[in-house]
Amino acid sequence: MLTDQEWDDLSVIIRDKEGLYSDRNTKFLAEYEKITGYRETNSNAIFHHIASQYGPPCAACNKPLRTPRATFCAACGAQSNYEP
Repeated sequence: MLTDQEWDDLSVIIRDKEGLYSDRNTKFLAEYEKITGYRETNSNAIFHHIASQYGPPCAACNKPLRTPRATFCAACGAQSNYEP
């Protein structure tokens, strides 16, 4: 999973409109591998690897709450601090 800062640094590559898309895509995947150590082959999958999209960690089990507005942890059932 990428932190928001890592995503900001990485997304600059794919948003750059200079050059061929295939060159940007190759550089994007290479930079992702450098950051995470995982060799991804599908650049679209990386858009789902941003930790903040899945909410803060659970106070009880430290797993992501699955959404930023979750009222309980799906993994352990603990209540979250989110108030609608």
